[in-house]
Amino acid sequence: MVKVTSLSARLVYKEMRMIWDPQKPFLTLAVSQSVTIPLLVHQDQKAITKKPVAREKFLFEKGFSQMDWLKITQKHSDLAGLMGQSNRRLISMDEVKQHKTGESIWTVLKGRVYNISPYMKFHPGGVDMLMKAAGKDCTSLFNKYHAWVNAEILLEKCLVGILDDDR
Repeated sequence: MVKVTSLSARLVYKEMRMIWDPQKPFLTLAVSQSVTIPLLVHQDQKAITKKPVAREKFLFEKGFSQMDWLKITQKHSDLAGLMGQSNRRLISMDEVKQHKTGESIWTVLKGRVYNISPYMKFHPGGVDMLMKAAGKDCTSLFNKYHAWVNAEILLEKCLVGILDDDR
């Protein structure tokens, strides 16, 4: 038999009421309330509190901030290193895997292939974090940390091509 103990938790909810005031030409929503509700917890269990994982922060070298990156993208049109080739060509995952060192570090993000080597020193998480994406599809890793970031704009000048899922 498992012994169950009762705990209390404070739950805040809003009771929505529409209040009509003839002096004001709009409806008013009002009244917040808080209640205490019992929670049942097994005796063996402890309250689980998850501490947020502290992310490592890196100091930028002078000239390598995000603002500096934006300036560079405005000045240089070929950060992908295409030398006049089209950035709309289809690229196989095998070709992406071949580019993971030196001046040609490619990654796949949301079906697009980017040469991220020019961006390495500008990345707020450091070079090591970006190297985890070298030669791979980094979409899930990117979404884990930067789901709100518009990578298409940030890396548009680094676009090499589109991933060909068929090859």
